[in-house]
Amino acid sequence: DIKPSNIMLDKKGRVKVADFGLAKTLNIESALMTRSDVAMGTPDFIAPEAMMPGMKVDGRADLYAVGVMLYQMLTGKIPRGRFELPSRVIPMMDKGFDAIVDKAMQTDRENRYSTATEMRQHLDTLLMPAVPVPDLQRHSSVGMPNQAPQASKPGVVTARLAAAAPNPDGRAGATPILPSKSRMPLFISIGATAVMAVGAFVLFDGKKPAPAPLPPALESQATPLPPELTAQQLVDAAKTASTTEPPQSGQRLTAALAPAAMLALKDGITNALGMKFLPVKGTEVMFCIHETRRQDYAAYAAKVHGVDGAWRTQQRNGIPCGDKNDHPVVGVSWEDAQKFCEWLSREEGKAYRLPTDEEWSIAVGLGLKERHGKDITPKTLNQKDQTEFPWSDDYPPKTKDKAGNYADTAWTEKFPSEPGMKDYTDGFPTTAPVMSFKPNQFGLYDMGGNVWEWCEDWYDKERKVRVLRGGSWTHFDHGNRLSSSRDRGTPSTRSSSSGFRVVLAPVAASEGRSAAPSSAANSPTATTTPNTAHGGPSALLASATNAVPFTNIPPSASPLSDEWEPPVNLGPAVNTPHSEVNATLSADELALVIDGPNGRLWESSRPNVDAAFSMARNIPALDNDPAVEKSDPCLSPDGLMLYYSAKPPPEGGDNGWRLYQTRRNSRDAAWEAPKRLGPPASDHSGFVQHPVISADGLTLLFDNGSGTDNAILRCRRASLDAPFDKPEALWRGKGSIYPCWLSPDQTSLFFTEKAHKGSDTTFRLNVAKLTADQVSEVQPLTLPCEGSLAWCWLSPDGMTLYFSSNLPGGRGGMDLYMMRRKATAGPLFKTAATSPDRMAALRVLEKGGKITVEAKNGRMSGIATAAGLPAEEFFVTDVEMSIAGNKPNNFDDTDMLALSHLSKVSFVGLGETNVSGTGLAVLKTLPSLSKLNLRGNPRIKDEDLAQLRNCRLLSFLNFGNIGSFTSAAFEQLSKLVQLTELDPPGVVRDEDLKHFLRLPKLRVLKLEGSVLSADALEQLQSMPALEELDVDLASVDRSVNFADFPNLTQIYCGGLTVDAVKSLATASHLQLLTIRAANGLSPAALGQFTLTPLVKLKNLTFNLNKPLPPGDYFAALPKLERVHVGNHGSTNAFDDAALLGLAKVATLKTVVLEVAVPLVTSQGLATFRKLRPDVKIEGSSVPKESQQSIPPSKPGTPD
Repeated sequence: DIKPSNIMLDKKGRVKVADFGLAKTLNIESALMTRSDVAMGTPDFIAPEAMMPGMKVDGRADLYAVGVMLYQMLTGKIPRGRFELPSRVIPMMDKGFDAIVDKAMQTDRENRYSTATEMRQHLDTLLMPAVPVPDLQRHSSVGMPNQAPQASKPGVVTARLAAAAPNPDGRAGATPILPSKSRMPLFISIGATAVMAVGAFVLFDGKKPAPAPLPPALESQATPLPPELTAQQLVDAAKTASTTEPPQSGQRLTAALAPAAMLALKDGITNALGMKFLPVKGTEVMFCIHETRRQDYAAYAAKVHGVDGAWRTQQRNGIPCGDKNDHPVVGVSWEDAQKFCEWLSREEGKAYRLPTDEEWSIAVGLGLKERHGKDITPKTLNQKDQTEFPWSDDYPPKTKDKAGNYADTAWTEKFPSEPGMKDYTDGFPTTAPVMSFKPNQFGLYDMGGNVWEWCEDWYDKERKVRVLRGGSWTHFDHGNRLSSSRDRGTPSTRSSSSGFRVVLAPVAASEGRSAAPSSAANSPTATTTPNTAHGGPSALLASATNAVPFTNIPPSASPLSDEWEPPVNLGPAVNTPHSEVNATLSADELALVIDGPNGRLWESSRPNVDAAFSMARNIPALDNDPAVEKSDPCLSPDGLMLYYSAKPPPEGGDNGWRLYQTRRNSRDAAWEAPKRLGPPASDHSGFVQHPVISADGLTLLFDNGSGTDNAILRCRRASLDAPFDKPEALWRGKGSIYPCWLSPDQTSLFFTEKAHKGSDTTFRLNVAKLTADQVSEVQPLTLPCEGSLAWCWLSPDGMTLYFSSNLPGGRGGMDLYMMRRKATAGPLFKTAATSPDRMAALRVLEKGGKITVEAKNGRMSGIATAAGLPAEEFFVTDVEMSIAGNKPNNFDDTDMLALSHLSKVSFVGLGETNVSGTGLAVLKTLPSLSKLNLRGNPRIKDEDLAQLRNCRLLSFLNFGNIGSFTSAAFEQLSKLVQLTELDPPGVVRDEDLKHFLRLPKLRVLKLEGSVLSADALEQLQSMPALEELDVDLASVDRSVNFADFPNLTQIYCGGLTVDAVKSLATASHLQLLTIRAANGLSPAALGQFTLTPLVKLKNLTFNLNKPLPPGDYFAALPKLERVHVGNHGSTNAFDDAALLGLAKVATLKTVVLEVAVPLVTSQGLATFRKLRPDVKIEGSSVPKESQQSIPPSKPGTPD
């Protein structure tokens, strides 16, 4: 399992690999091997072929993982979906790394490196020449200096690395180095830092220099590490380690980005009150392992005059709580907790405070599942993650799990009028002694239940209430037991279920102690900033990844030649002896369309930005267009939309240049037949030439082609399908003006201006600053080479300029060239590239779909048109898209949905669409996917279900009406352990049902259309979370005993037989029952039909094709609130007598008569309305005038 957290560098720089996860489950011989028939490892690092059942894997799968790890070390990011190459993420990165990463991560393993030696040789060409390193061991897997820094004690782990120094020799492109005798290359320092940042560790045991000493209290507890840890030791230790105590030698180490004082602590810190603190990876604080006890607070109250005494006498319904010394203190407000922390800080000379909301989330185990930020409040995150609980991801909890102190059976015995859990017992009716239950992975107790815990932060932007986390002994419901659950209270609020936990913050050298973070007081949500005061890993990564600011475009008087590499001709594949004056590229610089000779457009492409373009070819769809001449192409950023100018046929009487567009579903697909854009953009009184489209496709700029009095015009449209509005003039020039490139933020426009000097024609490059109404400033730019520039296009990172010019040595006329800026110069123009989320949103909306987006401030918005997209950056979270028709390849462009935050995907109208293969491949790239809905009858194969293996958060899965699958396919579904709702594909058989028993959180199971035995169905009793079951009881071989289904409250029944009636009679705990399409009812079944046992039923829906025997079916239902009749076609089972029988049900609120209920008459409705004016009657079988309920009569007024 090759990934950074399994890589160690020992004191001599040698690389060692170990994996505790595999070591615990595999034998020693196979623990560190890639097996030929098993896909192992972490999803992001698994090669594609290892995800395919039955596919043999070899060593090239390991090289794929190394490629992913190299990308992460270089950029700090995981490469997911259509990721950018390293030099695109960090502009100053050597582009040689791009080729290595690209080759190592090829989807087709035949195109990858065949051996590790080959990959290493390519790396050496980048690492070795930049800076001479004579004492570097040539054959170590990653070079490290022979003399490395050492901590003050032999073997103590330190996370400090020196900040990157400037290039000592000033050479362009030279690799910066660390100021050490060994002159360690920057790549190694960045790599080591990144490795530590993501969880691996480095053992330093050299001679010097030593870091600053630890504080005395921590120095005594620093743990010397063994001088060398081998992979064998790690595996041996892992095999014998218990689940709660890590091995004492060879243990996995945490190198979190925290001060050195927080590292290498063997047993944590215990203060004078006996409160123990442990570090929590991912934060800079140490958490108290327990909630603040009554005895701790009593010590404070004994020493401080005037402490409010509410904490001494807390009760609930007259029953004392929190009244034992080892129980958590309750009845304390946020203000009380703050005063306790201030007192304890003064007493001990340390920095005690409440945890921030973000720190608490990390400590409970949510980690990266919650995204905190400046504009995201705890209110935004409240119960947002629905999958994690403090005890684990299993729900509901079992008594044997000792999940925490909640409202259990002991609670209901003490408080009989209060609701509680029937199937869970923790043994404590009120508060419990701290540390009565299992600790979590950080060694912290009671992070769920016992008492709510105050945090530093305000709950929302109104800044009136503070945050509480963790739930309490009074809660039994699903929501309040989630790890993401929050409560709130005013700073002065006190409650019998609220207490607090404290953290120990880092000690600042200058002050001796540290106060609570100021962000907690000034921001809706406090965030933790990594400590970079000593030039640690955070500082080093920041210095490596931040682009050099370059906000001003240099004036023409400034020489630019020292900022650019020499121009490069794009070659004979795209340049001809004729002039290639205009061209256009996609945002990733891989797709190119050229304004070629003879009035035709040509296209070319390349696999990466360092490769040559392919031989340009004509575009057949445009050749079939009757327009006489085509010119001025403009691609959308994703390369899937093409705009261009063309002259209509002369017989139409229009000799002007007009605007056209065409599109394609993917880069490999053919362009569709073009269409002329309607007025007013295309029917402007002048010409429409040199179109430039904005990144969102809603703003168009062009010139009017009027020669001496040229103008740049702009028009807009509300959506991609709407017409453009009336153009407005932004700029007028003295000569011909050609728009070239619009910045993604639409504030700057590059354009060329034709100037005439005698008989010579030259072009001048300008940049215009745009405002909402006009051009506010125009600045000329000087081309850093000889020749004239007619067209240009700037890459989104501002580092590459493409242009057409008549430079000497070309193939004739104007040729296409490119120039790259030197790394030391930084980007020419600072822009924000169009995000993949915005590009995907535009494509989905263009196809008529709907999306939900989340802005950076956490605000969620449903979007149906492009005009509704927010201007600020956003993430696409939900997509609903219709796939019309039955074409076999109209599912090919789903790769655009490879978005990191996409959580819900619904494809509707699939019909017979073939979604097999590439159509579902995008699912492998959706780490946040929680809901997938394929509605229709799509063609899908067994192996396609393997695409879901990476969707570890998937909780809802609906495959619609799909044909039969094998048992092996259903076994794939059993690995999706987060599933809560499943509508499985095709017909489920008895032997398939066993796979669903492995889904511990499954709440809803839909088995409509499947033929199952009673024995198989009764196996579902072992699924404690199952609440809703959809099954055809009429096809079951005998009656099913539903009495032993612990939480089943809803049944959708596909038909009725005698056995089905008997089955329903056992489900006395049902709250919702739906009986549909009950055709062919036997008299015997009707004779035994009864609802009497269903004493908890609240919602009844049924459609029977024969009338029920006379009887009072509803009077025995004391909780019935809603009855829905005829939702699946006509029903003859409900008549006036049945309707009037419902009038006797006191709890009834709504009656729905849908589709056709022929036996209910107008007179029956009128009688019912008179008897029960408080009940709402609705549905298509009810006259509109009868659908509104009549308010009950007021007291004292006659009916």
